[in-house]
Amino acid sequence: MKNLQPGTSWSLKVNATAPVAVATAQRWADQKEEHMGLDDKIGNKAEDLKGRAKEATGSLTDDEDLKAEGEADQTKAGIKDKVENVKDKIQDKVDDIL
Repeated sequence: MKNLQPGTSWSLKVNATAPVAVATAQRWADQKEEHMGLDDKIGNKAEDLKGRAKEATGSLTDDEDLKAEGEADQTKAGIKDKVENVKDKIQDKVDDIL
């Protein structure tokens, strides 16, 4: 790095395409966020269905551990789904403000 000497002048060149790049990056980030939310919701639904299957199998085979594991999977999926819904509502409010 060069030492700055008194009296040295510096100029800054502004790239006119920078705002376009920023806007493009923001759109990409928004799309990625939407896909992540959808992926999370699909994953939560799959976990819920897996839990239902475990619970039903546990009930049919009198396997209390498997039944409890299925119930736990369903509860976990339900909590994750509620968190996703809260995140969506917060994002909607932020979008309304901006």
